[in-house]
Amino acid sequence: MAGMPPVHLILGDDEFLTERARLHIQRAAAEESGPTGARPELTKLKASEVSEGEILEATSPSLFGDNRVIVISDVEKVGKELTQVLLTAVADPGPGMTLVLIY
Repeated sequence: MAGMPPVHLILGDDEFLTERARLHIQRAAAEESGPTGARPELTKLKASEVSEGEILEATSPSLFGDNRVIVISDVEKVGKELTQVLLTAVADPGPGMTLVLIY
């Protein structure tokens, strides 16, 4: 994904606008996937309900180079350990990964 940044942060209390922004990013990621029409794999996680291992697995590089959109909501509710995992993922997202953090 050359044109679109791989990491996005959505801030806001309005659920409608937050979802609209997420869908816009997801569509842009699909458009950058190329003319094949293959939509990126979508993974949605709620940071307040997942383990460190689940976030690590979701944000690890794909073995097959698949384009993926990983949406992690409730990032304001994560603990110290998960914060470090998210910071690592944001600093070095895998190829083909679009990471969307919703705060």
